[in-house]
Amino acid sequence: MTDFIVENGSVYKIEKDGDFVFDKSFYCTEMTLTMTASKDTVKLGETLPITVEFRDWKGNPLPKTCPVTVHVTHEGEEPISLDLIPDNGKAEFDFTSHSDGLFTIQAKCSEIICGGCFFNVEVTG
Repeated sequence: MTDFIVENGSVYKIEKDGDFVFDKSFYCTEMTLTMTASKDTVKLGETLPITVEFRDWKGNPLPKTCPVTVHVTHEGEEPISLDLIPDNGKAEFDFTSHSDGLFTIQAKCSEIICGGCFFNVEVTG
């Protein structure tokens, strides 16, 4: 029989026979941070709404209010940071650029064990 248990922010897969556990292995983190947008390519000056959302290990929304820091990085430039406070587990921001190229957007929360999430946006002229 396979079961799952949550301990200290991690989910473990348990293989057992009756009450005897014969395998316990890391499965995933208990909570994840997701970032979504309607597309990943925009024109110069175009606004792209992006949503950051907390989800549990099964993909269900979580009503967390942990602050999220977003870093936007563009080739050869200093990253730009934005602090967000999610409302009911979700925060939104608008991405707009007047420079073309590939941008990497990273969102992090101190309560998440494994980093955060990444999203790439290509801006074209």
